[in-house]
Amino acid sequence: MTALPPDSIIGTLGSEFSFHDILRRKIYSHLSVRYFNEFENIFDAVSNGEIDYGLIALSNTIHGSVDDNQRKIAELNLVILETHDLPISLHLAAKSSLDPHQIEKIYAHPVAMNECQAFFKDLKVIHIPSKSNSHALIDLKLSDGENNAAISGREAIKNLEVILISESIHDSEPNITTFGLVSKK
Repeated sequence: MTALPPDSIIGTLGSEFSFHDILRRKIYSHLSVRYFNEFENIFDAVSNGEIDYGLIALSNTIHGSVDDNQRKIAELNLVILETHDLPISLHLAAKSSLDPHQIEKIYAHPVAMNECQAFFKDLKVIHIPSKSNSHALIDLKLSDGENNAAISGREAIKNLEVILISESIHDSEPNITTFGLVSKK
């Protein structure tokens, strides 16, 4: 692992307890963090020196390469200092105990929703896209309906105080995302 100055700032996608943030907490918890809603904003912040490093999803065992991120790294002449793999488990949460067949709306990042197609195959739900998996829980908590749910990770579900109603709803094992720590050259 690369030794990083302790006064460095790292940028991640999503709010607290997104998968980007979970990896940051495991490896770079000693660094100050800024949360961003879009990869584009992280790239801009690294490029203009607003932050020192960005933690960026590079690939996933289900979807392959995150081509836009790979392209942007090359375009901006950034460097990937190191990579880390994070196993991804997707779970279903609600504001109260709820049978999955009662769900009307599901808040989820589009990639997460795509990774859980088999679970939702026989359910008639409306997908409401969220900025990240952890933000899906925020969207859920702010929603009006009681028959709404969200796809997210276990850490986010626990820390955002919603109820876990179905575990490991993703289609494939293993589901691993590779993240890169990027910086200016």
